[in-house]
Amino acid sequence: MPPDNQVTVISDLPDEIFRSIQKKLSIVDMRNLGSLSKGMRSLFKPAVLLNKFLPAIAYGMQDKAETLFTDLYAGDAAKIQKALRHKEEFTDYSGRTFNCSAYEYAYWAKDTHMCSMLIRYMDDETKAKMLTLTDAIETHGLIYQQNGEEHQSAHFDFKPLKDAYQRYIDGFFAWHHAKDLDNIAAAWLNIGKAQRNVPAHVSQEYCRPDRPFSPCPTFTESQLPRVLTFYNPKLPGVFYPPLPADSSLGSDFGVFRGWRGRVSPPILVENRVRYAATKDARDDYAAIKKLDEVRTAQLAQLREHLQPSADKACLGP
Repeated sequence: MPPDNQVTVISDLPDEIFRSIQKKLSIVDMRNLGSLSKGMRSLFKPAVLLNKFLPAIAYGMQDKAETLFTDLYAGDAAKIQKALRHKEEFTDYSGRTFNCSAYEYAYWAKDTHMCSMLIRYMDDETKAKMLTLTDAIETHGLIYQQNGEEHQSAHFDFKPLKDAYQRYIDGFFAWHHAKDLDNIAAAWLNIGKAQRNVPAHVSQEYCRPDRPFSPCPTFTESQLPRVLTFYNPKLPGVFYPPLPADSSLGSDFGVFRGWRGRVSPPILVENRVRYAATKDARDDYAAIKKLDEVRTAQLAQLREHLQPSADKACLGP
């Protein structure tokens, strides 16, 4: 213990104590402390940057996440590798809370565009580390919490969304013939509820401004526009974050893409005002199935790029 008249400077604390203090501080707390002096700012700035980095990955903000490597940490290989290996608690748009690295989350979410970007900045040691971690994910799954419950899975499961589409398509004509609008609305909102649970990159495929879901895309484009807006006749629509409780995805509307060769934003469809024609639902269902298949195959290919000295040029832009 230091004498009563001796002041302990926070920068002189052992690393493990300083990290323990950091974990108990919010980003706002660290910013406030950083504003006190240049010394404090230099202490907390790395933690603030990393705390922004992981949510950016989960939110599908690829350009913002990459800025950490190309701008803020440009030329500092040690910091870049530290960021790539960094694990911290963060929550995605669907309310899933993880404690893992950026690549682990992107791999779990099947966001292969994000995975490719991250691999381009990895050295061989980090690649080996991520290969070990993804092996563990495939074997044991990645743990996360959602709605107060713990879950563990190897990847995001597209099945609830595909099942919701299938139920809507299978039941539509019988319900329509019987003028059973309640079942039509309920089945459509089940699609909306499943859409609300998808990772950001899936929503960005719905919202992609440069091509529709019909004809079915190949989903092999080198880049994914990270857009999350859709057409709403009442006001601009955003897939995330959740809209007010009285008007939200899955409780009042679902979103369909379709559009049979025409490029336009996805459309909000309210439960009792109108409903998506089965042609649009079938187009979207086919596209989502294709997306799942392509991303699953791409994950296997990406594992090859985690091998030491893999050619980064093969990963695209």
